[in-house]
Amino acid sequence: MTGSHSKFWRSGRLLALGAIAVTANVAFAQANRSEFDPTPLEFAQLPPYCQGQFKPELAAADPAYRMPECGPRFNHFCPALVALMRASQISKPKHERQWALAPARGNMKYTTDSMPASCPLAPQVQAAQIRLQILEKSLR
Repeated sequence: MTGSHSKFWRSGRLLALGAIAVTANVAFAQANRSEFDPTPLEFAQLPPYCQGQFKPELAAADPAYRMPECGPRFNHFCPALVALMRASQISKPKHERQWALAPARGNMKYTTDSMPASCPLAPQVQAAQIRLQILEKSLR
């Protein structure tokens, strides 16, 4: 091979190796994500205390991002909200939206079973429960 062909093949191999490495890193990152991890768009729609739950560095830096005292299971409310967002996406097929209702329902129940009446976020939880009920009826 001439010098220019040799450089071409080397740069092509490096490019291919780089593409494989990037693909592997993305696949690894997605495989290590929880089904409840919000996408960037979902994250932006979450209340600050949920943003602090999913990114603890926010809660460490600013008290506005900290979870209120609402019982030992209240941390399940944020995954319920993520699942509700997914069930609300009208651009998704009905079966995917229905699938998202199960974790929303389970996390919501787990949250409310131990939530004290004094929880300052009780109105938000109640509103989310109503949203869940409406989605369940509309997605039958």
